[in-house]
Amino acid sequence: MADQEMNASQEQKEIVTEANPVGAPSAENGKKKKSGKALPLILGSVGVGLVALIFGVALIFTGLTKSAYNAGEYKKAYENSALAFVMAKEDKMLVTQYYIERVLCREQGEYYKAAKFLEETDIPAETREKMFRRNPLLAMCFKGNIATYGELYAQDVDWVVLDVVEENGRARAFLLSKDVLGNSNGWKKEKSRITYYESSDLHSWCGFDFLNPFKMSLEDPSRLLEVTVSTADASDGSDSGPDFKAIAYAPSKEELQTYLTGDLEKYLKASGTATAEKSGVLCRGKENYAAYFTRNIGILSSTDQTWKASGVTLDGVITEEISVASLITGTRVCINVDLGPVE
Repeated sequence: MADQEMNASQEQKEIVTEANPVGAPSAENGKKKKSGKALPLILGSVGVGLVALIFGVALIFTGLTKSAYNAGEYKKAYENSALAFVMAKEDKMLVTQYYIERVLCREQGEYYKAAKFLEETDIPAETREKMFRRNPLLAMCFKGNIATYGELYAQDVDWVVLDVVEENGRARAFLLSKDVLGNSNGWKKEKSRITYYESSDLHSWCGFDFLNPFKMSLEDPSRLLEVTVSTADASDGSDSGPDFKAIAYAPSKEELQTYLTGDLEKYLKASGTATAEKSGVLCRGKENYAAYFTRNIGILSSTDQTWKASGVTLDGVITEEISVASLITGTRVCINVDLGPVE
């Protein structure tokens, strides 16, 4: 009997073992496993829904960007383009370009801000050059650029950007005419007496004969700034005169030596314009190179006891021995242009 009970007990154990073999999940474990499978599915569904939502928002903002752009609302178009993730890169770049040119430059007149903004974009160099041609004040925001700005006797005037200066919360471009623009008929006609630049014929030409016929668009004249100008003495100690205020003035030899170096050294030599040549400036060679005065007085000649003027020869050499009464030496002009607020 005892043996039968033991056998029955053993059979029950075997039945239990077969029903629940080692390693098989219990009913409770099965529930947990099913729950574990459901969680990734739920997360996946949420992810797909989120992607669909983002894609939908991007499509909406792409449409809003294009609508604003077509309506000429370039600021709104640019703002909407930030969320237009599915918009073509070329289209997005075009919206950015129009925002810079039409809003920051033309509408707001904030050229310096526009230039800083342009530096942060990936707009290619070829497109930037076209932007500079359309917006010369934007070109002036970059040292070393050539900006075509204004007309003199129906001829475009090209300017070399010597420097961009930040002061009193605004930026200004310091420019030198790329070419010899005219003829002052001498630094000063009285060659036997020293004269300060401020009272020279050269300065009169810059302030009157250049500035009066120099034409710009209607809103641009206010961009020309009056600045305080200093002039260093000649190497023999001859005084070039006190500081003075001017809008247009001849360059100094120190400015040429400071700024026309490196890649800009080639601009030390200058060609004479058709107007300059017609007025008597001597121009030579294929490039029509011409000599020009600086605003520095030169040295007193030991041979004929006459005053000389500082200037640059046809070959691009700075000298202090050009006759102050020279009728074949031309002039280049410096101006300063307001580029708008810094921040």
